[in-house]
Amino acid sequence: MSDAIGLDPPDDYVLNALVRLLADGRPAAARTAVAKADEELFDQAVDRDLFRAIRRAVEYASEPGLLEVQFLIERAEDGGAPIDDVLARLRRAKHVAQAINWEYHLDGSIRILEAQRAARQARELGRELAAAGSSPTPERCEEVIQLARSIQDGIGAGGRAGANGLLSIIDEWKRRKAEKVVVTGFRPFDSRFGGGLPTGLHGIAAAPGIGKSALAVQLAAGALLHDRDAKVVWHRGEMTNDLLFSRLLACWARLRDPAVDPVDVGEALRRDQAVVPVCQDIAGIVGDRLVVVDPPITPSSIERSTEEVRPTMVFVDYLQQVEAAGFKDKRTEIEHIVQRLANMATRHEIPVVVVSSVAGTTTADSSIGRLTKESNRLDYAAHTFTTLWPEGGDGSGTKRISMRVQKNRTGTTGTEELWLHGPTQYFTPAAAEIHEEFSGWPAR
Repeated sequence: MSDAIGLDPPDDYVLNALVRLLADGRPAAARTAVAKADEELFDQAVDRDLFRAIRRAVEYASEPGLLEVQFLIERAEDGGAPIDDVLARLRRAKHVAQAINWEYHLDGSIRILEAQRAARQARELGRELAAAGSSPTPERCEEVIQLARSIQDGIGAGGRAGANGLLSIIDEWKRRKAEKVVVTGFRPFDSRFGGGLPTGLHGIAAAPGIGKSALAVQLAAGALLHDRDAKVVWHRGEMTNDLLFSRLLACWARLRDPAVDPVDVGEALRRDQAVVPVCQDIAGIVGDRLVVVDPPITPSSIERSTEEVRPTMVFVDYLQQVEAAGFKDKRTEIEHIVQRLANMATRHEIPVVVVSSVAGTTTADSSIGRLTKESNRLDYAAHTFTTLWPEGGDGSGTKRISMRVQKNRTGTTGTEELWLHGPTQYFTPAAAEIHEEFSGWPAR
């Protein structure tokens, strides 16, 4: 049909995308895609039987692939089409699966199939109404009305509406009552942003060595500790898994009990015995709720992992390490990347935190549009934009840092003074520091 995603019909796009995911060895993505559709979307029995075999393979096989799909087709007893026809349909899908990126059009194709199904059901009910003469039941009338609304609004993948009227938006607004935020446990952020990070794109920018990645690690660890149902996806650029986990351990020890002797990053890198209890603690509490995606980082890999994991927060460390093909210069490339990340944050209704370098000529007094290295797109697109600036130190590896929120749509823009404790790469509010020699001083 010429009005579909491309020249092929939408059922081809859906089935070819599922076959491609299984052929590429991506069962998690296949499970996510299968969950968005159902066999009744397909008008042809052979397509329904193939989809049913794919669904059963991803539901019951530990490592589902095309061999498992073929096995289930050959042994199916509830099919509506001849087995040889279904096997031929699978072979045709395998043949064309590598031709294009079918997955890219998956959601749009499912929307078309859902609209087509709604139209078929509406026609069937219409025939029933015509046969009932002038006295159709109220229930039948309501069914037709609901189906008509579904077609008009455009049912989205997974039952999400593609278009909403003002009254439905108001109903949603009343149900939510307040903007959803993710609590990080880091008071300078949470208090400024209404109790936690809201949905949207959030930029953290600083020069090398000022602590931008350390702050992101602390926000991620705090979110995982505060909410035991939270899930975080971390896309790492230059930092190795070893260094990332060592920073996480040092930060975790401070978050769990600030009164105990801190675990520094060096001890974690050396696997000192003192670090073992912290490692056991974080493993028991976080488990697989932290997913680290290895480089290279691309917009597609970020979007794909978000679809598969359905995280509470996403971190990208850092923007200048993200790669997108087909752009003549880095500025245009970054503008494209930032726009896709902003759209993804809105679509999934989650905070997406992007770490970035600042431009070489930037100062603490620079305004929006002059902060991000190689592009000002992040400055303008970010829901909140935070920069870190060095203000000196105390001679023991602890740095005084000024954290400045340059842009914030949900609260007051302002400045916070922080300490970055070098050995543990951990931030504390400067106002909350108590000097040891005065720790027993009586309160007035």
